[in-house]
Amino acid sequence: RIRATLGWTPRYQDLDTIVGHALAWEDTLRRRNSRP
Repeated sequence: RIRATLGWTPRYQDLDTIVGHALAWEDTLRRRNSRP
């Protein structure tokens, strides 16, 4: 539906890749926020 409405397509089609990138991003944020 979103592809038809917005003309948007995801960069990655593979769910494992998408989740892996999301986890890596969250880990980066966690490390950045834990610095003194």
